[in-house]
Amino acid sequence: MARSKKAKHKAKQNLTKIESLLLFAFKSYPAATLGDDQWAALIGQDAHTRVYKRARNGLVRKQYVSETVSNQNNPHKSTPIYRVCDNGDIPNFFIAQIPDTLGSDTEKFIQIQPKGGVEGLDVNFVIRTKDFHKFSFMPGQKGIFTFQALRLSPEELAAVNSGGKTTICVDPQFAFTKKREAAHVIGSAIRGDQKSLRLIASPYKGVASVEGNKRPLKSDCLYRFKISESFSPLEGRISLSKDVEIYNPYKQSHDFAHIMQHFNLLQKHSPDTVDEARKVQANAGPYVASPSNDNKFIISIDDPGTKCIDDAFSLHKHQDGYSQETYLIAVPLIFGLDSPLYDAALRAGPSLYAGSRTVCPSIPEVLSHGKSSLHEGQDCPVLVVRSEYDRDGRLLELDFEQSFRKDIIRVNKNITPRDFKAGIGAGDPRYTVYQEFMDKRRGIAQSCQQQPLHHLFNACAETGIIDGNIVADRMLNANALAGHWLDKKGLVAGYRNYALNASPSYYDHARYKIGLISKELAHILPRRASEYKASHVIALLDAASQRGHLDGVTRIIKEATLEKSLYAPVNRGHQEIGTSAYATISSAARRPVDYINQSLILSELGHKVSGVEQLYDRSNMRKLCERLNDIQIRQAALFQASKQRRDRAVMNEMSQSVEPATILDITAHSMLIKYDHFNVTEYFNAQALADSGFVVDDTCQEIILPSYYSGLPAERFAVGNTVNIRLFKDDANTSPIQLFNTAILPKHKL
Repeated sequence: MARSKKAKHKAKQNLTKIESLLLFAFKSYPAATLGDDQWAALIGQDAHTRVYKRARNGLVRKQYVSETVSNQNNPHKSTPIYRVCDNGDIPNFFIAQIPDTLGSDTEKFIQIQPKGGVEGLDVNFVIRTKDFHKFSFMPGQKGIFTFQALRLSPEELAAVNSGGKTTICVDPQFAFTKKREAAHVIGSAIRGDQKSLRLIASPYKGVASVEGNKRPLKSDCLYRFKISESFSPLEGRISLSKDVEIYNPYKQSHDFAHIMQHFNLLQKHSPDTVDEARKVQANAGPYVASPSNDNKFIISIDDPGTKCIDDAFSLHKHQDGYSQETYLIAVPLIFGLDSPLYDAALRAGPSLYAGSRTVCPSIPEVLSHGKSSLHEGQDCPVLVVRSEYDRDGRLLELDFEQSFRKDIIRVNKNITPRDFKAGIGAGDPRYTVYQEFMDKRRGIAQSCQQQPLHHLFNACAETGIIDGNIVADRMLNANALAGHWLDKKGLVAGYRNYALNASPSYYDHARYKIGLISKELAHILPRRASEYKASHVIALLDAASQRGHLDGVTRIIKEATLEKSLYAPVNRGHQEIGTSAYATISSAARRPVDYINQSLILSELGHKVSGVEQLYDRSNMRKLCERLNDIQIRQAALFQASKQRRDRAVMNEMSQSVEPATILDITAHSMLIKYDHFNVTEYFNAQALADSGFVVDDTCQEIILPSYYSGLPAERFAVGNTVNIRLFKDDANTSPIQLFNTAILPKHKL
């Protein structure tokens, strides 16, 4: 008899001390895989002892750790491989103490003493000396430290007196003092789980369990709690005794109608449109699944409660490699471009969500949740995107007709991400094949030199775009393949081209740092962020490549916020993801542009889509893209006020963990700030300040801050404002400073 979710949850928390230590070792070591001998050594055990085996098998049984086999290193021998299954559930931080006395300033590392039950690990935890001052640590002080995915070089390891133990370098994040007894941490309630929070807006990761609370948590609300010196990472999840709600989007829902009217956005579909959707829902089909798909295990992976299911997929391993198919609900085969529903979708734009609530769907929910959704057991028309890979995970070249086809399928299972991970953890071959498939592709991508601008993706010509989330991975590849073929056929379409939406501060800082490499390269970029376009980044990267500065310039551009791309009828490439063409087709029930691109592909395959002729008109396609871009911008403006309110709540909490400063003066090029009764050089690393262009005065209480860290200071700040500054460890991929002021954020009701 299957256990209930509640019983399973309790069982998952019940770890022995040795299981908890081993889990902590799994989490802390910066490696994808390790053998049994290495894992056992981290907890001072031998891999062949009963104690270690019992702990390892217990973690596998309780679904904290997954076990797979690999013969990658030795083709004649299969080796067990262990990974943390539900990485997001496990805290990535722990408490440790700085030694009472430190070595000389020339020493590169400081060894710290872990607390909270993990003192017995056979591990040396160290921090870099240059990071020590940035977080106001003092000798003998306790603080919070987080794991980093970084292995020390042999030269660095030689500088550490490890005594034969494994050495792990961690990041300092927060120092406990009499004034700051606990770090404020923000959690967002998890959809479908009224007793758990996922940590956000900080370097801390993990899930907080609030089993003792009488009232359930509200989805998408933000809650605050504190991490004190008594925290132990061995609990699996962070146990909270009390939650404090700091942000609730649902309390603002009554303002939505007014705000949407202000931004001229469709609030709901007309009765005639809803009636038309009901007619289509009643009359579409009948669809009968093709028998050729009977031997395929087709699944969709979506959050609990999802009703508009756009995509599903299958993966088959054979003697020559892997056959993967992605199934996208083919809405153009349910209603055509001459339907009133198409015009309604263009008016509404992409489906609009507020938290877990749908404000206005692109097409009425009676259809988008009905026959335009891939529900388990329901026969549905789909656009199939097929990919073939060899045994090593290399993507094989297919022609257009091999890459796409129309079909009718029946999804075998609608599952959640947790179900998917549980299937892998249980060793179900229907799910473990995905883990093996992704591992082989990652291996190829890691050896590939081509690097996109966005750190979440690893674009590789040999195996395609890599994303850690299997659903996102398949959707990205489907959209990239659609863009490739639409462009190769010379068609106008709804291409999603890369553009940069950088704040003035990030843009100015990026341009400043590029100028340090080459003034000629910096001059390729316009002086104002508002004038920056996709063509500039393409020209910049081309010029940087010719001058031998591609890696350095790419790292700098990563600092800018790459979060906006625009639709256009002509392909310009999507540099953020790292693909030469990108045209979304994955969500035709929720995005009009996906419906448009699907219609073109189905038409090119020879299938009838009523009204598709209008899409071959370049002038008409340009107008469609401009219209959808306009709606996208207005939707973004709608939620900007809500985002600012949310950010304000988060920053207010974060400011409790950061020393405040006062603005004394503002000029066009700099801003003077002062700390009261506070020595700046004891809080920040003086050399790091100088390297970043900061100037510290003789009293060590005042800092001159360059304007490229604060945008246009006169517009964002005023003399007398209280601001909070956080410096980060040296990292070429991120800005070294976060400057915020909770007092000046707009106090919108929405």
